[in-house]
Amino acid sequence: MSGGSDGDGFTIDRQKLRENAALLTKASMSWGAVLNTLTPATMPAGTLSILGDMSQLPMKYNEALAGVLAKIREAQTSLNAAAGNVTKSANDYHGADSDGKSNMDSASAEM
Repeated sequence: MSGGSDGDGFTIDRQKLRENAALLTKASMSWGAVLNTLTPATMPAGTLSILGDMSQLPMKYNEALAGVLAKIREAQTSLNAAAGNVTKSANDYHGADSDGKSNMDSASAEM
């Protein structure tokens, strides 16, 4: 049985939690692919000739790119943390099924 009860009559489907964690991990990996593609996409000075350099377009582009990359890394970190927390929840509910309500009681007490 993949479900567990939290003692209040609700059933937890641990398998669905694990599937959701896998989807979160997959989303994080997709952001990793975007990072791998965008990271080398900097613009060296001279790319847009002297006019581009005079208007500092390569520098502005590189600053914007750095900001985008930072946000993507932040999203990736958040997705990884969410996947870990969902997996932990599935494992905690599994432990609650194995030895009564004790693991969930202790997890609730920690909150």
